[in-house]
Amino acid sequence: MKVKEIMSAKVVTVSPSTFSQDAAEPMKKHHIGMLPVLEGDLVAGVVTDRDITVRAVARGWSPMLTQVQEIMSTGIVWCFEEASAEEAARLMVKKQVRRLLVFNREIYLTGVVSLDDVAVALRDESLVGRFMRDLACPVVAFRAVA
Repeated sequence: MKVKEIMSAKVVTVSPSTFSQDAAEPMKKHHIGMLPVLEGDLVAGVVTDRDITVRAVARGWSPMLTQVQEIMSTGIVWCFEEASAEEAARLMVKKQVRRLLVFNREIYLTGVVSLDDVAVALRDESLVGRFMRDLACPVVAFRAVA
């Protein structure tokens, strides 16, 4: 199964100048934990609910005054929409992430695929269990993927 068949195609995005509190609102509304940060059509990074709590709130920074660009992750992990669900899962394990941005061949953001999406698509309990274990235990994952 291809990533484009299982990804979420309706992607909510924010700009780097968005305040953290304003980024948290669509996360709550749509029950999502990560938003791509776009500068025009280009992905500048991603901001997660964890980024907001750990990089801003836990430091005592006000979510109403902290812009996403101050706390976002710039090293994005992504795949092409033509990748297989298994390839996406292996990449998630290797990079220790639970979500991947998905791009088309023209390098435009077309969706987001999560570990949950992959687990449902694979329908192989032993394989999904191995991926979940490898995400939870990075040392094991490194040996399994390497």
